[in-house]
Amino acid sequence: MKKLLGIIVLGLLLSSNTYAEIRYDCVYDANNKKTRHTESFLIENGKVYINGRMIPIKKGALNQYRLIYLKTSSSSVEFSYKFVWSEHGSDGKKTIYSDTTHYINLKTNKAFEKDKYTTEYFNKSGELIRTEEKMKNDILQCTITTNSGSSGIESVLKSILKAIN
Repeated sequence: MKKLLGIIVLGLLLSSNTYAEIRYDCVYDANNKKTRHTESFLIENGKVYINGRMIPIKKGALNQYRLIYLKTSSSSVEFSYKFVWSEHGSDGKKTIYSDTTHYINLKTNKAFEKDKYTTEYFNKSGELIRTEEKMKNDILQCTITTNSGSSGIESVLKSILKAIN
């Protein structure tokens, strides 16, 4: 009976298709050499990193990322983050708010990015003079790699099964 229980538990653990790490590198504006750049994304242990920097969850000041949500399954990943930054010029200041969502299909290795930008323009005295909104959707050219999670539980269960035998 102990052997059967051990085999069932081990089978369930080994059959799960979860990922401990999902890494993908994307080329943006691949057709435009002036604006072409690459960004690296890493999703690991419920955290999201962009270019090696962790996105804090629902906090962050100006010029910082804020992770809004992260959903993962054996076939896809979806996460959303916000980014705010300001630019100062001779005629005033503009503040840009970015809402970005990534959809990654782990079966087809395709990624999609949906952006909403809101830009506020201020004159020199700090008064808001206009607001603009822009939407952008991109199919990302990415290289996606996944590493299956192998928790220490698997090795412990294997040892228990060996001891039972």
